[in-house]
Amino acid sequence: LPLEYQGFCPYTLVMQGGHLVPGEPQAGIITYKGKCFSLAGLDAMKRFCKDPEKILRGVDRLVRKSPHLAHLLCVQDEIANFAIPHFLITDEGALVCGGAGPSSRDVGTQTPTHFLPERNIDPKYSWNEWELRRRALQMASLTDKKTTSAQTNKSHYRRENATQYTLPKPYADGSMPGQGTQTRKSQGTNVPRTKRYFAGLRGKADGKFVEKKIVMDGIEIVEQT
Repeated sequence: LPLEYQGFCPYTLVMQGGHLVPGEPQAGIITYKGKCFSLAGLDAMKRFCKDPEKILRGVDRLVRKSPHLAHLLCVQDEIANFAIPHFLITDEGALVCGGAGPSSRDVGTQTPTHFLPERNIDPKYSWNEWELRRRALQMASLTDKKTTSAQTNKSHYRRENATQYTLPKPYADGSMPGQGTQTRKSQGTNVPRTKRYFAGLRGKADGKFVEKKIVMDGIEIVEQT
């Protein structure tokens, strides 16, 4: 036999402000509007029978004030508009807690990359513990090291010279200026090209086979047989 409120006593629930006390089905079950209620003791049954509507309205108000009781008592389907913003509204139209706004929203936070000015940034800073350990071992290893140098007769009174050259500024198109020298005289060499061809291969039967050579030296053409 299904019992309302999962078998908990509605009278004790209302009178003690949400205290869940199991009913006593062996003492009796009260049927009201087609629903079966189990109450905790004969005294609770008598008081419930005097005004059952008052007790049921009290359970409804109590569930609205404490929404977690809705699933414990299995009354979420019996209450209209079972949604948290509407469910928290009392009979007077006021909200018990919270607001009618969205239950979730997007929030973002932006922070600068460096809180301090750029000039205070330490380029050697490292958050990696193993990197700091490596640096410490390197510095500890340098304590027992030394640098020695020697000078021979060939290197005596010798030194290294260095020259620094400043590049000229580029042109407006981005190209770099070049350097050159003009002598007012152009000079070059043109090698003669030689071509050969054969004549008399076709034509008359008594024709002569001739090998000709043409030497092209600039503009002048010299024909040799």
